[in-house]
Amino acid sequence: MVDTRTQRCVEMEIINYKTLPAYVLLLLGPLVLLYVFKAVYNVYFHPLRKFPGPWVNKISIIPHLWSVFKGKQSYELLKLHGKYGHVVRYGPNELSFSSARAWKDIYGSRPGHQTFIKGTWYDGLSIYAAQDVRSIITERDPAKHAAMIRLYGGAFSRAFLNEMEPMIIDYIDRFIEHIRSKTTDGGVVDLTFGYSSMTFDIIGDLAFGQDFGAIGMETPHKFIRELNESLGFTSLHEAIKRFPALGPIARVLFRGKVAKLEETARKGGDFALEVMKKRVAEQDTTTRKDFLTKVLSQRADAKIDVSEIQLAAQSWDFIGAGTETTASVMTSTTYYLLRDKELLAQVTAEVRAAFPNAAAITNAATEKLELLHRVCLEGLRLPTGAPPILPRLVPRGGDTVDGHFIPGGTPVTIAPMVAALDPANFKDPMAFKPERWLGKDGDILDASQPFSYGPRGCAGKLVAWMELRVTLAKMLYTFDLELKDPDLDWIGKDFDNLPQYALWVRPMLNVKARLAGQ
Repeated sequence: MVDTRTQRCVEMEIINYKTLPAYVLLLLGPLVLLYVFKAVYNVYFHPLRKFPGPWVNKISIIPHLWSVFKGKQSYELLKLHGKYGHVVRYGPNELSFSSARAWKDIYGSRPGHQTFIKGTWYDGLSIYAAQDVRSIITERDPAKHAAMIRLYGGAFSRAFLNEMEPMIIDYIDRFIEHIRSKTTDGGVVDLTFGYSSMTFDIIGDLAFGQDFGAIGMETPHKFIRELNESLGFTSLHEAIKRFPALGPIARVLFRGKVAKLEETARKGGDFALEVMKKRVAEQDTTTRKDFLTKVLSQRADAKIDVSEIQLAAQSWDFIGAGTETTASVMTSTTYYLLRDKELLAQVTAEVRAAFPNAAAITNAATEKLELLHRVCLEGLRLPTGAPPILPRLVPRGGDTVDGHFIPGGTPVTIAPMVAALDPANFKDPMAFKPERWLGKDGDILDASQPFSYGPRGCAGKLVAWMELRVTLAKMLYTFDLELKDPDLDWIGKDFDNLPQYALWVRPMLNVKARLAGQ
């Protein structure tokens, strides 16, 4: 005989089981209806409804964030622009542009127009984001950014660059000697790793006043490794910021990866702060100049109040902005030169005819080499280390971009790689053609802005140009260069080698180098 109480429990379980779908429908039904309503609104009634783009992107930002996680952000935007034209709605509220006019409208200063301030994407770029510490790169407020620029007083000027030129060229000469020693007996050298080490040493010295000794190391310096690995943290931070409710879920489902990314960012921040404390302690005993010279002098005189962690954040971002980016351009440009033997012979002849010896190669002198300049411009146009996007917010009240009126608060961006590879801007965009910079082929040259544009453009542009021109000139003057693998696929199928998170994780560029004339 079945106990009555037990039978009632069994019956209740049956009832609960049978009615479970109804409860689920009761709970989820409104959410589903809300999502459907939102999707219909985004496609047919949203203020951005007139702008073209895939319907799935119009109803959700998730497809774009997925491309970020895959490291294909720029590539996906390039495909969208190829299909839809100069303006694409890549998210429910986001627009991407690729025209030369849009560069001026979004990033330039237009009389009678408000500033398009940096978007919230920059909030997560710094490893010190959790402590709300910002830098010249990540500070979104124009007034605070202007104060930071004044604080570093002339550190990015031509006069300062002239003062720093002997130090910068010394590092380049060390690198040239390293190449010579590695290839004397017919060996090869990986320029991807080599250029990265050299640019790190240069920017590291400028940013922290330290010689990190990366040139000649067999493995990447821990600072470079942690810097590159921390970029995964910024992508994670962006996704969680866009979907706060997914943050706890991501921490559970991907707890191992999340913990590793956060630990990497923490270690990078600790290391940067440790190096900064050393630089501060040496202020009274060194006469060497760097980005920090004026700042620390004012700090010592109590004229400004800036913490060591704020200084570390600035210097960390200087290295992040000036190491792999410049190295990417050098590596890519070298690759394309070595693939075109006729062009290589022409630019090598120009360099060797201009100088009696390698010691005569200076920044000012290389500026006069017309073919080398065009080679560098083309190297900067093709896929490099430029950020995947440069988001800005349309000011309150709305404004026009490339002839389109955009509502206030809308995130708008140009992906430098996308604008530079758009067939609407450049004929045969994947071809390395320095002659296009003579302006005779009808290309829209202003569409290529590797250093961004306007008052928030790359502050270190002059340093990058010096490194690029002088390094390539010294390499071409000193060596006869040859690819170890003439069939090396630099870009990869469907841009497989581009970019990983915010930087391009480039393949190895193994090169044979013989001393010129031998």
